[in-house]
Amino acid sequence: MKNTFIIAIGIFCIQGNSFAQQTIESVLSSIETNNLKLQAVKKAGEAQNIQNSTGLTLENPQVNYDYMIGRPVGAGNQTDIVVSQSFDFPSVYMHKKELSLEKNKLSDLSYQAERKQMLFEAKAVCIDQIYRNKLASQYTQRKKSLEILVANYQKKLDKGESTIIEVNKAQLQLIELNKEIEMNNSMIRQNNEKLSAFNGGIAIQLTDTLYPVNQINPDLEQLYAQVQQNDPYLKLAEQDNVIALKQIELSKALTLPKFEFGYHYQGILGQRFNGAHAAMTIPLWEHKNTIKATQASSETLELEKQVYLNERKNELKNIFEKYITLKKTLEQYQSVFTTFSNTDLLLKALNLGEINTIEYFQELNYYYKIYNSYMSIE
Repeated sequence: MKNTFIIAIGIFCIQGNSFAQQTIESVLSSIETNNLKLQAVKKAGEAQNIQNSTGLTLENPQVNYDYMIGRPVGAGNQTDIVVSQSFDFPSVYMHKKELSLEKNKLSDLSYQAERKQMLFEAKAVCIDQIYRNKLASQYTQRKKSLEILVANYQKKLDKGESTIIEVNKAQLQLIELNKEIEMNNSMIRQNNEKLSAFNGGIAIQLTDTLYPVNQINPDLEQLYAQVQQNDPYLKLAEQDNVIALKQIELSKALTLPKFEFGYHYQGILGQRFNGAHAAMTIPLWEHKNTIKATQASSETLELEKQVYLNERKNELKNIFEKYITLKKTLEQYQSVFTTFSNTDLLLKALNLGEINTIEYFQELNYYYKIYNSYMSIE
């Protein structure tokens, strides 16, 4: 049983062998359609449903033929023919049918759980890709500004208005930034490869820079109730319990007598006898302790369900507390970064001679370090 916080999305069909996606919704929808593992799980579920439907009908009819030569000579030969049909107590077939339907529901729930887990993993990659795309956008602006700054210092150096140290300092900053850009671009390529793998090997890209909007209930107990309602693994546990109860009912029905009816023909010494054949199985030993076993299994499943609920609640509480903390920090960052930009003020101070080149780059690096922290928290 898994403990993953699941996020689900809808279905989106695409055509062709290669398709460049722009938004997280379209990427995840494409993955849901093309993911090979999900297709395999769906086919396995269909096969399981067919298997669940077997054994619901009567057993095959039986034909017995006996030809016996009499001794001594003249005693005559005997022929016996019995055509019979055996069947369980009628309530057995009703319980088998109900059990089959519940097992079919379990197959569907298993597919839905695998689907949500797969899309959750893909969405985690998408979230990181959006972060990388936002970084790439910031790096592009920073590189453009640095290139202008390096060019200006080079011009001043040519006029004797600047020193080689200032030029070298600016160039080193540009080299360091190019290294960060290349590392980020490498992560973008890796994420696109992961998404393509999720997408059944079909090339796919996410170029979005907007995170999906999450509406989180601020009340933890209400949030927990919502999570329970949509938790596929909890639904699987509950369905396992339903199946266990149906199995108990079937086990009880199997302890009832089994019947056999048919036609019996007998021929001996030129005489023929024919009529009805009837038999009844007395249930003494075959299903001994099966009811106790199924009841014990049901009790075990119920305990496992309660363990899972306790673990989920504790996990969700930890996630929620982390979310609240990060949300407050993010709001504090946003209030600062949306008010002003230190980069403009630092450049203005540098141009006015209020700070030197070393101070400028020290403060600029500090600013971008904090800004990257803000982006990471976001």
